[in-house]
Amino acid sequence: MFHAAALPQFLAFVMRLKSAANEPTFATVLRGLKRGVTSADWRHALLQLEVHRDLRSPGTAIAFEPEISGSRNKADLLVTPSEDSPFLVETTSLARADVEQAWEEYEHNVWQAVTTLEVRHNVRITVELIDHRDETETTVWLAAIEAAAASSEHQVQRVELPMGRAEVRRSGSPMPERAFVGATATRDGWRRLGRALQAKARQSEGPLPVWLRVDALDGFFQFTEFAPLDWAERVDGVATNLAKIWPAPATWPESSFRPALP
Repeated sequence: MFHAAALPQFLAFVMRLKSAANEPTFATVLRGLKRGVTSADWRHALLQLEVHRDLRSPGTAIAFEPEISGSRNKADLLVTPSEDSPFLVETTSLARADVEQAWEEYEHNVWQAVTTLEVRHNVRITVELIDHRDETETTVWLAAIEAAAASSEHQVQRVELPMGRAEVRRSGSPMPERAFVGATATRDGWRRLGRALQAKARQSEGPLPVWLRVDALDGFFQFTEFAPLDWAERVDGVATNLAKIWPAPATWPESSFRPALP
């Protein structure tokens, strides 16, 4: 009752599992799930089930974990439409980068340290980080904040260093709307996405065409300037940026780089 969104997600999983249950080749995937999986393995299995259910239609045969002719690798799905040529589907999830998780952990530790100072000195502290610094500089900055928190000389005291700004307010003072603002993190998300696609393309290389289904879980499309674009602009943005990273051979039609977004 406290996590209502989980119910439709669970029902969707049940329906996808039911759709695949009678497919003999699904047994390999099912055995792996029963043995126990990592979170990455679990996301991968969910994507396989999603694609299987989405592409099901009368006369279309879909097999799990098919062998790739001339390769030691296996694809995720082989789709054979009744009136069209077969093709492979490769699925993958793009999890958050290690550097992003480290960035979040740093800011969480700073926030916890500031919260401890608030309780210890009965003050309220607002923080705006400008940059991340090493342990020594961070300790110096936090020490300066604590010194201001321990002093009752002013109603509001400001601490500014290259890594950030802090305002220490005595208990009862009005607080700004935002108490903690993290530093801006930037990275080349397109290049990371392009590398993931290239890896999957190499893995599935063979005589059959391949569709790639990528689940971007790193927030790249949700929390950047990409989010407010309309669908036509999104498709053009994906096609244009990925083509810069992964240029098409002259013999490939332009449509080969048009992503199939819902």
